[in-house]
Amino acid sequence: MGNPGRPKAKLVLANDERTGLQRLVRRRKTSNGLAQRARIVLECACSATNGEAAKRVGVNEKTVGKWRKRFVDKRLEGLFDEPQPGAPRKLIDDDVERVIVKTLEEMAIGRADELGTIEVGKRADLIVLGAPTYHHVVYHYGVNPVHHVVKSGKVVVSDGDRMV
Repeated sequence: MGNPGRPKAKLVLANDERTGLQRLVRRRKTSNGLAQRARIVLECACSATNGEAAKRVGVNEKTVGKWRKRFVDKRLEGLFDEPQPGAPRKLIDDDVERVIVKTLEEMAIGRADELGTIEVGKRADLIVLGAPTYHHVVYHYGVNPVHHVVKSGKVVVSDGDRMV
């Protein structure tokens, strides 16, 4: 008697693919989801059925079927996260590039020798915040995240203490 259910896509790994998957499983910086997908594919290459692979990895059989098919269709690229559904980006790459160019490359009219670009020897006003993201600053009202302040090229606050 043969295997019940639909026929499974044959999953054969090339040596470099196997090495890449094993590296994803072992790396500390690999996301848990990606490491699990890599384990699923490695198990599928060894196991005859999705059920056996699911038991060994500790996931649902449908999950194994999904990642087996995705790997067969797209190989390693199929294991990485795809763009999530939702509202489209509001800023396009051209807009982001335009802001970066204006900030870093354009010159201040008539004062290009002292203002306009971020370079050694030019004056700058800037604040260095000790916050993991800008959300932290907004949602932690009353907490002073300021580490350093530079005004007209001179440090006026360092490590939260005002310089005289």
